[in-house]
Amino acid sequence: MRTPELIVQQADPETGRGRPVRVDALPEPTTATEAGLMVGCPPAPHLRVSRRNWMAYPQSLWSFRHMEELGPA
Repeated sequence: MRTPELIVQQADPETGRGRPVRVDALPEPTTATEAGLMVGCPPAPHLRVSRRNWMAYPQSLWSFRHMEELGPA
């Protein structure tokens, strides 16, 4: 029996765009606060969540709870 491959969507640190990455195991669950997302004013570029990277891990940890902040007013 063939073992299925694990592929997760991760944000590219340079562009912020999601890209599929093959992994051996799923990443440890964490919270947006533990990951440091959207902390500070302004947040560090690699910790920002935008409409470009909101579905990639770990940005999705923050974005699903703050959808109204990502969409148009």
